[in-house]
Amino acid sequence: MFENLSSSTGLIGSGTTTRGYYASPVTTALSSFVAIFKIERNDKNEITSAKFIKEMWIEAKNGSSVDFEVAKDPEISKYKAEEISIRTIYTVTF
Repeated sequence: MFENLSSSTGLIGSGTTTRGYYASPVTTALSSFVAIFKIERNDKNEITSAKFIKEMWIEAKNGSSVDFEVAKDPEISKYKAEEISIRTIYTVTF
């Protein structure tokens, strides 16, 4: 499964050779195509209207939420959280 690799790390001393098994750290990335809408609610907290703002690809790494990644966008950050609705259209995990 893993190959026995040799590398010069330089951590212990110049030219030091280590032998062992190397595995890359586990990272997951989630790319999603999302649509963002500005919504208005009535007194009963029901959505009365929705206006399309934009659609975009976002990448959420290592468990960060799609909402958090969308909120980083300068155009979206001017809205309050209760004023927007984010709908995922398509998701790719790698």
